[in-house]
Amino acid sequence: MSTSLWLKLGDFLGDAYFIYTFGLWLGCLGPHVLLLLGYFWSVTRKPGLWIHTALELIYGLLNPVLYLLVFEPALLRSVSSVWLAALCWSLLIGYWGLRLIGRLLPIPRESLRSPIRLLLTACMGLVLIMGLRDLFSNPTGPWYAALGLSPLFPLYLMPIAIAERQRRWTRDAESWTRTDAFFLSSALSRVAVVLGVLGVVLMCLAAVWRPSERTTRELLLAHRDDILSASARANVDPRLVASILFVIQREHTTPFHSALEETVAGAWLVDPTSHALISKALDPSLGLAQIKPKTMLTALWIRRASDGVPGMPNKHYRDVPDEGDAHQRIPSPGLRKVQHPVISSAARKPEVVQALLDPKQGIALCAFLLDLYATQWETANADWGIRHQPDILATLYQIGFQRSHPKADPRPNAFGQRVREVFDEPWMREHFAPQ
Repeated sequence: MSTSLWLKLGDFLGDAYFIYTFGLWLGCLGPHVLLLLGYFWSVTRKPGLWIHTALELIYGLLNPVLYLLVFEPALLRSVSSVWLAALCWSLLIGYWGLRLIGRLLPIPRESLRSPIRLLLTACMGLVLIMGLRDLFSNPTGPWYAALGLSPLFPLYLMPIAIAERQRRWTRDAESWTRTDAFFLSSALSRVAVVLGVLGVVLMCLAAVWRPSERTTRELLLAHRDDILSASARANVDPRLVASILFVIQREHTTPFHSALEETVAGAWLVDPTSHALISKALDPSLGLAQIKPKTMLTALWIRRASDGVPGMPNKHYRDVPDEGDAHQRIPSPGLRKVQHPVISSAARKPEVVQALLDPKQGIALCAFLLDLYATQWETANADWGIRHQPDILATLYQIGFQRSHPKADPRPNAFGQRVREVFDEPWMREHFAPQ
């Protein structure tokens, strides 16, 4: 397995997530309730202690972030809402932003009392709405769900209790003046703001930098033999493979983005059988061809089914979308002419990630995917062949199997149109014409 720094970082983050979530679920046996009662009793007598801030960070920041990034996408995708998620992130950023920089703002503290009271009220209402949504969306029904999920209730009640306790400080000018625990310390605020601004600037600079067109061409030419070989094996036009790689590397990703995706892959591999929900929530695009591991696993599953073995290859495929309908819609024997990929059709997640991160294997898997898409359509109807329509094949390459439905009049998306433009350029014909 590759030992890149980014994969190691992702592996570390994945392990940290495992430890944290284990403690989180273990706390549902009673400690969460005790912490809730202890927090309410302690903050009433002496607000502003470091232990209060620690609990507020855990229940008011870390848990909500994990909920929005991992638990909701993995468990509540059918009822998730983009607008509700955006509101959650806005209130979360607004709440912690005010706590962090409130002391540094050049305005009287009294003028912040009403906005903060409104913000805290909105936070309490939103947590309540999310809790009710999660309860009533349970397939067993709200009453059985309430019984089964009752150990989790403190995770919803703790943020409400924190917000209500802080909201009491804003009820009048006297309480607001007497209590100074809402805002974090000035020293911490200054350090956090400086580091935060510096980090954002550096990330923005890294995120917008991308290789020049000349550098991207040189990258493709360095892999010319691999592109020609993989394309010949898969019976696809090498110009199509090269054009897809060019558009991806020049216009759709950056070195910084690729490094982040590789870090995500490291965390993704910590949960290969999807027991901790990481694998369900994450799906990075990897390597030179920017292929998602789940897309590759789906392709391997489809190809394996064409040999008469439609069942799940192993537990590493548990979070792959069920493509059984694809096997039934496209007669399996018709896909047997697709050359087997460079990795096993029952490859596990570490093997898939390793192959995608390797440039030569990534190019071969790109050609394999294009061949599989083209053969699916040819098998569905001989008149629907798209092997010589680079814009359509590029579109399918981007949108994935779940949205690939053979039909008589396919239309390309913007990615497919751009790939077609590059496909027709003279330098492509000069260097990547079929041999």
